[in-house]
Amino acid sequence: MLTHAFLTVLADVTRSTESQQPELIAITTVVISGCVTRVWLCGRRNSWTR
Repeated sequence: MLTHAFLTVLADVTRSTESQQPELIAITTVVISGCVTRVWLCGRRNSWTR
C-alpha cells in the first residue's frame, strides 16, 4: 500500500522533471534504491534475530 503510493509520487515527480533534468532523475533513483535496499536489509536482519 505504502509502496504503491510512493511509486505513484515518484512517477509524478519523474514526469514533471523529465524534460528538464534527466540526471536529477538518475541520482534520485539511485538514492531511493539505496534507501529501499537498506530498509529491506534492516527488516530482514530484524526478522532473523527474532
